[in-house]
Amino acid sequence: MATIFGIDYTLFGLYVTCVFQAMILSFFLVKDNKAFRLAETIVISLSVSNLFVLATRSIYYNGLIPLISNPGTNWHILGAMVVGSMVFGAFWRAHRWTFRWPIAITAGVGLAVAIRAGIDSNIINQIKALSIPLVGGRWSPVDNIVTIVFALGIVTIFIMTKERTGTVGTILARVQDFGRILLMVVIGSGFANQVMSRFVSYGGRLGYFLKALGILP
Repeated sequence: MATIFGIDYTLFGLYVTCVFQAMILSFFLVKDNKAFRLAETIVISLSVSNLFVLATRSIYYNGLIPLISNPGTNWHILGAMVVGSMVFGAFWRAHRWTFRWPIAITAGVGLAVAIRAGIDSNIINQIKALSIPLVGGRWSPVDNIVTIVFALGIVTIFIMTKERTGTVGTILARVQDFGRILLMVVIGSGFANQVMSRFVSYGGRLGYFLKALGILP
């Protein structure tokens, strides 16, 4: 069985994990301190080193090997590697302008894909989801009515921004108030869900720590 300093390899890893957890949590439980900074530096350094190794392996196996083995078919990889290497121009003042091109291409393609996906998921699919009969639903006949009323009430907050007077203005104001209440309920429930998920995560980490100390079986 593999050991480190006479301690079982798995058990040693468990102790190291618990020590780093305690060092990182000391920032939130006490204040900023040297233990937290040390753990932060080590974790960031290891993460960057791991990403560098993975990126190098990806360039080698997905770039160089296919390009060398079959350059006629994989010629486009050369263009991607040239554009990617332009990032290193940031280290030379005279060629610093070159690193803007790969960043611009990456940001442009990423934003285009995100906008396209956002329109499809946040607008088109939401409209399709509201294209339902008034009567019906999963649990009761009024489910669809409730869904449509709630959706329209929240939408009025953002589209009915012009102040109106008279009876129509009063009705729209009440509808907007109703929409604000619904929006606060949605935001509050989402926040509460996030808080509970964090408590569950911290509970799991605490249980892991107590098991390492032998307090829990």
